[in-house]
Amino acid sequence: MKYLLLIILIAGAFWFYQQSGGSRQITVKKQDLSPRVAKIVADAKENPDKKDLQQLNAEFFSEQDPEVKAFLVRLISLGFLATDGNAFRRFKITLEKKYPNEGYFDFLDNEFPAVCGTCDGDGGNPCSKCKGEGKCTNVKCESGKIKYESFDDKIEIRECFICKGQGVCKVCAGTGVSDISCKTCGGSGRKGSKSTAARLYKETLKSMK
Repeated sequence: MKYLLLIILIAGAFWFYQQSGGSRQITVKKQDLSPRVAKIVADAKENPDKKDLQQLNAEFFSEQDPEVKAFLVRLISLGFLATDGNAFRRFKITLEKKYPNEGYFDFLDNEFPAVCGTCDGDGGNPCSKCKGEGKCTNVKCESGKIKYESFDDKIEIRECFICKGQGVCKVCAGTGVSDISCKTCGGSGRKGSKSTAARLYKETLKSMK
């Protein structure tokens, strides 16, 4: 009987996990936002605007609250999905590389469950030059610098002539993303993402004003 009860509890927990999409829910309220973020959201156009998305993106990197950061990622993602699937793909790849354990894009499985069958949700291909790593392709380059050793054993450090000291792939500007995106989904990796994202973006802004 004890084991049967344990099995029921485990099964119930698994069912709840599946029903919730297996990811944390973003439950941010207007009062949780900083004054700066709240103003940007309040002034933002209901149809995604490039300037609004750039401001929100800047606030993401200065924001400290983890839940607000997750909220900003979702809002920015919705804006990109509604207007530019390629921009969304670059944004997603960049953040997943920088924050691999945060699960910022878990909401996609709940709100955009239909994965593009052509690219299997990838949205395209990694950069062919750097193989998706985003790093400078010069094997001697370390963070944009190259060490040169002279005959008298002196070491001179110079700027990498390939990446011009940037330390990133010059083709993809360090994103690791190819310019060639999936033709079916436009780089979003999801079916019907554009109209759904536009609606969710508008609804999210309204709920915060």
